[in-house]
Amino acid sequence: MRPYRERCVWGCTTSSQRVVCGRLIAVAASVLLLSLGCGGGSADPNAPRTALATSLGAQQDFRTLKRKWLDAEDGKRPALEKDLRAYIQRYPKEPKSRLVQVYLAWVLVERGHLAPAQALVRQVRQGAPGSTRDFAAVVEAAIHLRRGDPTAALRLLDPLADKLVDSDERLLLGEQRVRAAMAARRHGEAVDFMVAWLAGASPEDRDAVQVRASYFLGKLDAPALERGLGKLLRDEEKYGDSSSRAKVREWMKKAIVDRLVRDAIDHDDARLARRLVDSGVRSTKRGELAPALARLAARGEVRPRVLGRQLGFVLSTRNGTSSQRSAEIVLGISRALGLPERAKDPGAVRMVTADDPGGEGDLVTALSQLAGDGASVLVAGIDESAARAASNYAEQARIPTIVLAAFDAPSALRFTFVIAPPQSADRKALEAAAAARGTSPVVVVGPGGVSCDITTKQAGFSRFPVQEWKRDGVGMLLFLGDESCTRSVLRDTRALGLSPILGLGFESATLFAELSARKVMVATAGSHLKAGGASAAPAGWDRMLSWFGALGHDAALLSARAVADLPLERVDERDAVRQLHQLARDRLARAEAALLTTEARGFSGKQVLPRTVTLRQSPGLSP
Repeated sequence: MRPYRERCVWGCTTSSQRVVCGRLIAVAASVLLLSLGCGGGSADPNAPRTALATSLGAQQDFRTLKRKWLDAEDGKRPALEKDLRAYIQRYPKEPKSRLVQVYLAWVLVERGHLAPAQALVRQVRQGAPGSTRDFAAVVEAAIHLRRGDPTAALRLLDPLADKLVDSDERLLLGEQRVRAAMAARRHGEAVDFMVAWLAGASPEDRDAVQVRASYFLGKLDAPALERGLGKLLRDEEKYGDSSSRAKVREWMKKAIVDRLVRDAIDHDDARLARRLVDSGVRSTKRGELAPALARLAARGEVRPRVLGRQLGFVLSTRNGTSSQRSAEIVLGISRALGLPERAKDPGAVRMVTADDPGGEGDLVTALSQLAGDGASVLVAGIDESAARAASNYAEQARIPTIVLAAFDAPSALRFTFVIAPPQSADRKALEAAAAARGTSPVVVVGPGGVSCDITTKQAGFSRFPVQEWKRDGVGMLLFLGDESCTRSVLRDTRALGLSPILGLGFESATLFAELSARKVMVATAGSHLKAGGASAAPAGWDRMLSWFGALGHDAALLSARAVADLPLERVDERDAVRQLHQLARDRLARAEAALLTTEARGFSGKQVLPRTVTLRQSPGLSP
């Protein structure tokens, strides 16, 4: 049946009849309003009222003001303060002025002027009940939130969840509830509030609310998102697909899963990947990230265990340089552990290895394999990217891991131990020494400079720009690459008669004694080189360890202290394995030994091995 006004107008066939009918409706409406407003002693003075503008000018001005208010983007509403104050001053007795006061209070909150905003809100909330007073409570909750009291904000907001009728006011209420729940760290409720917020949005506002909800989801960590996903899955099972909020839950579920999938892949979190795949959510099996998630989840099936006293090392075979470094590290670890002589001792610390051929996820697969083989301390990361990936695994799996290259590490590391010096520490020390001597220009050979991988352009010519160096009068050649690269460059410069100062970084330091007759300075640390440039190879060693070999040696010595007293029998039970990994982590942090690459004896309870870079120079290099 049509509404009353529609039926009346449609029942009048002529224009004059429609005019009369319209007047009758207006009169009837006036009588009805009078009867509602003057209902004698039976009327409830506290009944909610809707604020109506009493003059045409006030009504038109309010509509214009409200449109500006609703159309203003985030952070732009303070520009309306002058117009809001002008309306209140022009129409002080208009009912709509109370609502404009709430708008003004919101502007003051956005400006950070909380005290005057609070005064306005209290004035409005002392008035008659209704939507205006309820909306004022939303603004007061925003004030509590700005003052760091989200619990007080939620006490005001929760009773309003089903009261506010105006769609725009519901949007503000929904966002404030989400903000307050997140500030109170009630993350499960925050997800629930997002669902309610989306469900209450009008169709034309839903896209905007989804964007805001995605922003808030991005602020939650993985455990909070997982709890939110679990709640959504339980609600889905409880209420079914016919629920009025089913579509909203489906969107929210997909948004959370997409974020968790990305988080699992970015942090190489195999266990999170396994939980996502096991959840059965369709979006984990579709999309461009689904194959990567499946591969990552497959690695999550390898459970860490402890098997005797073992150190695990990842052999990097990504390229010739990484393979050479890995071989040098294995030599250093073997010497530190007394291998192979002590291999038959049942109480000795053993080394187990796994390969990283350089494919996506191969490093983490290797680390996971070593953990499954029973290694209690892991050693990996011979370059910056590998060190970062190894650190992510260590923190997720909670297995102590020594990385052999420095990287931009977050401050909250617990299971990652950085044994390498800071990035470019040798370069900075040598360049500072060159500057102090007034030596210029300085040419860097190796990482960050002239590559050692360039090929010869023409037979019989150097593959390095040695002619340009001679023409430019190079004052120092600073070698940051390995020993073989340095030898190649020196051979070509010698043939050309070029003899600048030679600066040897950590990897080329082993050439210092050999080149001592030339003008040479070398960056070193600890006892890796003896004073005067003689080899630091201990008695019984056929040759001095390279820099990476010395790092492997020091990593093995400290690791051996960490695992020396662990049980020899195999341990598989999850909690027991975690306890042993925690024990190994704590012992590694406190372990001490005579190390080659630093004057320090251990990590001293921290995550980065302290080290002082020193410079030595050959006798032929005058001060």
